[in-house]
Amino acid sequence: MRFALACRMAGAAALVASASTAAWAHHSTALYDFKQNLVLKGTVRSFQWANPHNYLQLVVTSASGKQVEWSIEAGTPATATRQGWTKDVIRPGDKVTVVVAPMRNGKPDGTIKTITLPNGKVLSSVAADPKASSPFDAIPTLKRVPPQ
Repeated sequence: MRFALACRMAGAAALVASASTAAWAHHSTALYDFKQNLVLKGTVRSFQWANPHNYLQLVVTSASGKQVEWSIEAGTPATATRQGWTKDVIRPGDKVTVVVAPMRNGKPDGTIKTITLPNGKVLSSVAADPKASSPFDAIPTLKRVPPQ
């Protein structure tokens, strides 16, 4: 009887631990200073379209002439698609202007608010709306479905 209980408890613990690994891998947005709108002009090194977040690597020339590579989070593929992004919208070598909420620690990292593409088109992200508490608030085409 004790062995069966121990097995059930171990199984339950394993289930809880495996179910929560996705939460461990994610981070808070408290890393970013959403009150700032830092404008970066640079050349795209790469754009990764992947879960849990898309990432843009942008090479920016500083005021002193030094090249600095920024790593910029660009939302999830699902929310980005709803906002007009595609996996091919940004290509290496593109000259773009990006408005980011920078990291609070001063590292060359941030989360994208808007990007102006070489053709002049402007795309935004969930981070562009500081009042949005969820993607439902920031993306007009995303509809809440009431529970049944």
